Amino acid sequence: MTEFRRQDVDDLITLWSRVSRQHLSGGQGCGCSFGGLILQASDFELDIVEFLLHDAAKQGAVNVAAFVERTAARGSDRYSLPALLEALSTTQDAGLIDAGDLDFAVSRLRQTLTNIESAHRKSRFACN
Repeated sequence: MTEFRRQDVDDLITLWSRVSRQHLSGGQGCGCSFGGLILQASDFELDIVEFLLHDAAKQGAVNVAAFVERTAARGSDRYSLPALLEALSTTQDAGLIDAGDLDFAVSRLRQTLTNIESAHRKSRFACN
């Protein structure tokens, strides 16, 4: 793995650590007060991985699904995003996933997590 890609994934790990603890409120109020529905960004972990799998299939990044299954599957239809990010950080290009598919996965996760972070900045996510 290139040092650039490792730093990129390490940045994603830091971003997810920060974003996953934040929460949003639905309805009235915020998570720090009474009322409303409270969700954490981490509640969308499965969706984030499924977005990656769907986009990889559409783009022909054929090794991404197998890599996710080997490194991040936690039972039927359950995935650990932190485990996936850790695997992306520590894997070597040869063997588990080729460099192009690895780059695709990192790029797609960067886009998704950056979009979530942007939503936090717009006060859509109320507090942390």
